Amino acid sequence: MPATLFCALALTSAFSAPSEAPIYPGGMLMSQDTTPPTKPDAKPDETVKIVEKKEGSGLKVQPFDLIEVEYVGKLLDGKVFDKTEGGKTFSFQIGVGSVIAGWEIGMMGIAEKGERTLTIPSKLAYGEQGAGDDIPPNATLVFDVKVIRIATRVKVEILKEGSGDPIQVGDTLEVRYRGTLKDGKEFDQNMDGSRPALRFPFGGRVIPGFTQGLAGIKVGERRKFVIPAELGYGKREIPAQDEGDIKKGSIIPANSDLTFEVELVGRTTKNTKPGGF
Repeated sequence: MPATLFCALALTSAFSAPSEAPIYPGGMLMSQDTTPPTKPDAKPDETVKIVEKKEGSGLKVQPFDLIEVEYVGKLLDGKVFDKTEGGKTFSFQIGVGSVIAGWEIGMMGIAEKGERTLTIPSKLAYGEQGAGDDIPPNATLVFDVKVIRIATRVKVEILKEGSGDPIQVGDTLEVRYRGTLKDGKEFDQNMDGSRPALRFPFGGRVIPGFTQGLAGIKVGERRKFVIPAELGYGKREIPAQDEGDIKKGSIIPANSDLTFEVELVGRTTKNTKPGGF
């Protein structure tokens, strides 16, 4: 296991965050079925109803963006079950299953400072199980949402074209990489073959910028991308690592932009048996 990149790969954000993370619409109470209905014969009550309350400007939300929002969540009878308040906000990466499916669908395409009302059917929320004491089974949910900010996106350069289909969330990837700081100092790598290629599921476990940088990559493709600090480790400093007799020096200072050269050397799709690269 690499000493730096994947020893501290819990999702981190430089965004402001609530002192107590809201349990809705993400967190432990995720939907059991986060796959949106895509069949053309989907029933009207199985889709998210979107009402634009205020047009935003600038960037519009796209898959794998890290976004910061304010929201109020209500039942159909108007009862509020959760909201951000007191200047607190909720930050999450869209497209990786960290929020209920209704949010994944309903937040796409909204611009910064934009406001929407989302009416989310139970199937795309908490279903027959409900959530906690406040959301009963089979409940339709209404969210008033305002996008405060969309994080600066990763800049990607394709160095070598790959082949086959682009990766999808849920695929297991096998990756070789080299990470450097702005001054060119290398902080971690497995590109030289001294360690095995890294395997991990796409759509989780890594810093948001790494997910963004890999989006759409194909097997054999080689990329270089720059991750802004807010999509990396933010204000966190990744300290030196003690690996027995090997002492690592200062690794990643706080507020560091990170540059990665990455090659996708293998991929297991959700429909492929493990090891079938």
